[in-house]
Amino acid sequence: MDIALAIGFFVLLAGLIAIWGYLSYVKPARIRQRLGETITEPAAVAPVAAPHASPGKMVVKIVHRIGEKVPISPQDTRLARRYLIAAGYRSDRAITTYYGFKIILAIVGFGVGLLIRPYIANPVGGIAILVGLTAGGFFLPNFIVERLISRRQEALRLSLPDALDLLVVCMEAGLGL
Repeated sequence: MDIALAIGFFVLLAGLIAIWGYLSYVKPARIRQRLGETITEPAAVAPVAAPHASPGKMVVKIVHRIGEKVPISPQDTRLARRYLIAAGYRSDRAITTYYGFKIILAIVGFGVGLLIRPYIANPVGGIAILVGLTAGGFFLPNFIVERLISRRQEALRLSLPDALDLLVVCMEAGLGL
């Protein structure tokens, strides 16, 4: 019985690893594109004139305004700008929006901690949950930006051979850069 359970767990784990590897490294759409199969894209839809801004834009404006109120040292600004540019955000408003999200998520974490705290029997554990959720909300944007940076670097690394092949073909054909 134990051997069957171990074999079943191994097969399940190997299958999950294989699926994850296929979806994250093989990039099926890229293979189909290289083989010449047409990739279906959604049809272009005519833009509808909206009388007011979308809710997403309004949220970003509010977050940006909150981020403008945060005092940021020039050294932190340079570091945040470098990380945001590496993640693909080159806008001047990106830094203030980033810090606005940090503040809002810290406040949300504090609020969730206050809601959970009465259900914790240990008073020290309640304070630890409160501090942990607040700090987690504050540092969550850092982890998200690091993840975006690694995804962008991976995309650039995977597209570099194609770009070099195109440059070589153009140079051999006598075209200039």
